[in-house]
This record gives sequence, structure tokens and C-alpha cells, in this order.
Amino acid sequence: MIIGIAGPMHVGKTDLANKLSKHEGFRVESFAKPLKELIKYLGLPEERKSFQLLGQGARDIVYPDIWIDSLKLRINPVFDYVIDDVRYPNELAMCDITIRLECDLWTQWERYQKSSKFDPKITHDEWLAYTSYKSETALDPASTIYSLELDTKDKDSEQVFASVRDKIEIITNY
Repeated sequence: MIIGIAGPMHVGKTDLANKLSKHEGFRVESFAKPLKELIKYLGLPEERKSFQLLGQGARDIVYPDIWIDSLKLRINPVFDYVIDDVRYPNELAMCDITIRLECDLWTQWERYQKSSKFDPKITHDEWLAYTSYKSETALDPASTIYSLELDTKDKDSEQVFASVRDKIEIITNY
């Protein structure tokens, strides 16, 4: 089984994936893993803008399924996986269960400021520009159907995990 987690930045996707790994035995994977390794290898700045531009460039220039095919080479079908960075319809289609996490922009900004990824040189306006990049908006929440949607605004990671775990059990028992 592959669970895919989608949603904007700083809504708790990685926290949820890590909890599903720790408590339910899922292996955590991401479409962007080879992209991050490439950026590090090339000595490019390890920042969101680099990931967005190079990742989208590879999709546009090489072919749209480049990151999907890369992930397929890394997974073993006998194990269960959770993917914490589903951003495009073709990535969503690869998943058996799809989860959309959401919260308002202000909450996302506050979480970003408290995260290990926070860069005080990035202004609020620059950060807002990242939120509107194609990789952040390709999955329109209004027109995409998910197995489960959850607003994480007033929930800590334990509450999000508990909600998702209970609902996944219901989904997988059908």
C-alpha cells in the first residue's frame, strides 16, 4: 500500500509521515529525494527556490514522470510506504490512499518561522511567492478527490496522526 500526503507547505505532511512510519510501520519516501541529492551534489543552494525550479525544470524538459519513475526504482512492492510530498496529479494517481492536509496561510507562516527550515533572510512576501509556485498549486483542493482531507490548523502532530490513523483503518477495512 502507498499512502500519499498532499498539501501546502508547513501543514504537517512530514510529521504525519514520520508518525505513520514509527507507529504503523510504513516506510517514508519522497518524490523529491533524488532532487535534493542532486542539488546537494551540484553545490546549489539547498533552499525551496532551487528545489522548485530544478524539480519543475526536470518535469518540463525531461518528462513529467521523472520523479515518479525514480521513486518506482526505490520502492519494493512487499512493503507499505508513505510519501510526504505529493504535489501533482500524476503523483497522486500512484497512491492507494490519498490524504490532503490543509491550514490557512497565516498558520503555515507561523509554523515556518518555528521550523528548522526557517531562514530569517526570506521575507514574508518572498515566502508567499513560494506558496504560489506551480509545485504548490498543481493539486487544486477544490477539484481533486482525496481519500481523506484534514484541516491541521488547531491540531498538533499527535492529534493529526490520531485522526488519520483512525480514518485509514476505516478506509482499508472496506
